[in-house]
Amino acid sequence: MEFMDLENIELHDALLEKIEMSVGKISISMLYYPDGEKSKDWEPLLLEFIDVQESNLLINHSLLHDHKIFGNVIDWSPDCGGVTYIYLTGGCISVKAKTLNVLFPNQ
Repeated sequence: MEFMDLENIELHDALLEKIEMSVGKISISMLYYPDGEKSKDWEPLLLEFIDVQESNLLINHSLLHDHKIFGNVIDWSPDCGGVTYIYLTGGCISVKAKTLNVLFPNQ
């Protein structure tokens, strides 16, 4: 797995696949276009939040499902003062954590 600077990761039109939570840890699996608009195929990406202090999930599952062929992630703001925001079609995820690891399972 390879690591990358957060500013270089474009999540527009990514596809949220799974969210796993345990006390102090949240993992979000998604598919994304590694080269933004130039990409033709999605690749897996894992956001791993460690030492989570706070989180909020507001998700309209019907809208996520309706947009799954287009991608249901609108944008994200990684690590804004310790809080990461992921904006979805029909929702938002915010996570305040000490550590955010971005993993690329195929690399």
